[in-house]
Amino acid sequence: MKHSEILIPIRISGLSDGVHEFDLVATPAAIGLPPEFREDVAVHVHLDKTHSQVVLTADIRTQAEFPCDRCLEPVHVPVTQSFTLMLSKDSAEAKLVDDEDTRVIDPNEPLIDIGPDTRDTALLAI
Repeated sequence: MKHSEILIPIRISGLSDGVHEFDLVATPAAIGLPPEFREDVAVHVHLDKTHSQVVLTADIRTQAEFPCDRCLEPVHVPVTQSFTLMLSKDSAEAKLVDDEDTRVIDPNEPLIDIGPDTRDTALLAI
């Protein structure tokens, strides 16, 4: 992963094993959301790190604006959703779990990027 492409970075190198919490904010444009998303995306991350894996749960909150189907007036739609990822440093362990939310990460990579997952979750929520 090139650092210039990282949308919502979380530094995992240097974190001790255990539970960590982060509150992050991203603009909709920064993570590739359409113009209907006009409010910043707030992301609360609960991260549980062990020596071989990271289990991450993210709660996202934002708001989108769409025209009403009947009167075409703008309607503000709250978008609140969660996603969970398991990030493993062991490719054999990750292959045992056939799940799109399980990924192999490079043990030497200091950052993980939850930007694409945040974008996809927000889009699916509407």
